Amino acid sequence: SFEQAGHSGPVVANRIYYRIQQIIQRVSATEFSKRYSTSATETDVSVDLAGMGLPLKAFVETLGNALGIHRGKKIDADIFLEKNMVVMLLRITGHNAERFEAPMNDAIDVPLKALILEAAENILKYSNDEVLQTYYGLIEQISDKQIRLAKYRLEIYKDKPAMLVNAVAALVWGLCMVKKYDEAEEKIKEEIPKFKRPGRIYVIWGTLLMQVGKCEEAIEKLLLAIKYTAKNESKYRKANILVTIGRSLSRLGRQDEAIEYFQKAIRMDENSHGAYFNLAKEHLRLNHAAELIHELLEKGLARGLKVKAVLNDPDCKLMLDDPSLKKLLEKYLEEG
Repeated sequence: SFEQAGHSGPVVANRIYYRIQQIIQRVSATEFSKRYSTSATETDVSVDLAGMGLPLKAFVETLGNALGIHRGKKIDADIFLEKNMVVMLLRITGHNAERFEAPMNDAIDVPLKALILEAAENILKYSNDEVLQTYYGLIEQISDKQIRLAKYRLEIYKDKPAMLVNAVAALVWGLCMVKKYDEAEEKIKEEIPKFKRPGRIYVIWGTLLMQVGKCEEAIEKLLLAIKYTAKNESKYRKANILVTIGRSLSRLGRQDEAIEYFQKAIRMDENSHGAYFNLAKEHLRLNHAAELIHELLEKGLARGLKVKAVLNDPDCKLMLDDPSLKKLLEKYLEEG
């Protein structure tokens, strides 16, 4: 039934590989160059459909550099039907087998698509978990997956402070995503003294304080984040610190200073869609020219700002009846 629907072993493996590349590309667009590459044209992944034994030439050699493992890993998957479920068993060398299930649908492609996403994410978990953490936390903002992955990384990086600090920051950000601010701040205070360069943790602390309305304190923490940020940190994350300082200043009614920080963020990273968006909102609050506001919004949308972020933002409600803005949002909604 899988093959009749056009899902042979090679097709499924290529879809998994394509999904991995999609995740990497989305992360790379916002951070810095990431890749998931092969060292040879032969692949070491096989997909066995319904027990028929359809081996596949390798499509990717999983690189475990982040884990300190400099050897290829064998990846195998079995996909089969079990009652009313489509099941995938994924096995990666050196790790326990993982089982994923999706309810059977009239169209096999629907549950298979869900399983392909699970497989792609799981392969990244054991090969480039930093990419996957960024994907969960900054791109898709999936709180439960963000927290689970961060806890896994806390275990595997116990003896690697440079990676451990990022895992702590990721866990705290996951807690903030579900508005567990007290628990998040308690974790920050417990962990931050352990690190020499806790830049990312200060970023989350500042963001947390801004979200609960403590903007003066937020700015203090964010300035410390700049002080302790690693030299090799991405432009995207550095710009985000400046954007968050700007947002805190805006909430304090210090519009001119806020605009200055949003402009600094754009100079830091010309692709900072958050900077363009918040700069547009600041000009809106000051009743500046509509043409300028629309220009800034379009620059943000062209650089990855989500249309729903504009639609759901209470500060943008005044503009939603503007025909030119509606046309702009419809354009990017269709493209997305």
